[in-house]
Amino acid sequence: LRSYIDYASLLTDAPPEFHLAVGLSTLSIVLGNKVSFMLWGSEIYLNLWTVLVSPSGFYRKSTAIKRGMELVKKVSPEALIPNDFSREKLIECLSAVPYGVINAGEFGELLAKLHRDYMAGSLEMLTDLYETDSYIRKTRGETLVIDKPALSILGGTTIDWLQSRVKEGDLRGGFLARFMFIPAYQKTRYLGIEDIDLSGRRGELASWLEGISRLSGRISVSDVKVDMNKWLRTHEKAVDTGKLPPELIGFYSRSAMLLAKIAALFEISSTQSLTVSPESLERAITFMDYLNSSIAKILMSDLALTKITREMKKVREILTARGPLLAGELMRFTNLSAKDFHETTKTLIQRGELVIEYKKPGVKGGKPGQLFSLLPGSI
Repeated sequence: LRSYIDYASLLTDAPPEFHLAVGLSTLSIVLGNKVSFMLWGSEIYLNLWTVLVSPSGFYRKSTAIKRGMELVKKVSPEALIPNDFSREKLIECLSAVPYGVINAGEFGELLAKLHRDYMAGSLEMLTDLYETDSYIRKTRGETLVIDKPALSILGGTTIDWLQSRVKEGDLRGGFLARFMFIPAYQKTRYLGIEDIDLSGRRGELASWLEGISRLSGRISVSDVKVDMNKWLRTHEKAVDTGKLPPELIGFYSRSAMLLAKIAALFEISSTQSLTVSPESLERAITFMDYLNSSIAKILMSDLALTKITREMKKVREILTARGPLLAGELMRFTNLSAKDFHETTKTLIQRGELVIEYKKPGVKGGKPGQLFSLLPGSI
């Protein structure tokens, strides 16, 4: 992964987190269904559903994806699913080769396609394929079976598109909750035209990836199970408290499976071992903490799908821009009713994002009252 990120960064100025996400996806695609966990009595593969997210502009999402797909094409060309697939064509492809990747360069186009009449049932089918042992499709002429499917999806989209198209129900339906949303809000560097030949580096990476693609067997977490469960319990408690926004519950509920997958991919990248080490688990936990905070920001701040989240976003933005404000000032700037203002500020206080202090009259007659301010680290 380190070598891949260094290589891709020489070819495009896409944010480094995009290269990491694409590198993880590339590993998962070539591993297919050849390696797996046995967790909770089910066989689980390392397939990932990933979406790169950025503001509109030159963030090179498609270019970052292209770099990874070039390596997949060299090592596992059979894993590349045709972009013009229909539901029946996808089932046909996966019944022949039960692993592969849908390259959704523009994720919005994929979602729009899945909602078209001729693709009826496709979204539900993909949701089932994410974590099932087999999928059976019976038609009048034949029965197609996808045995041990390990389907990956890799795409990119903009925050503007998510804001305009994603609805609250989409997040509670289960399909989007299976994705890793990898955001980048700013570029760290600019790379202009580069006349550079990295075919040697690409060949070396392809050679490493080919070796990884030959791995097979069962992944062990016996050395890290205690620490994994400790981290997972923390996230379960966040759901149990009832304070977690409903939009986040679907993402949090899959943290256990995703943590295991990411830890295994870090281990395979580093050592090609199928026994997850404490070092790889530590990296995976760091990644998952980043991932969970990222999806919280996307859903609760960037999208603000529900009335209360939109109002919380408005309060955050005003206090960020103006600093601490008295209750009357904040209410005036937000233009909220007294009832909505009370509900919104109460929710932010309960979430540990907002604090109230009582301001005494100033020496020169400053107004007393409740002073609202954001706590550091608020979304």
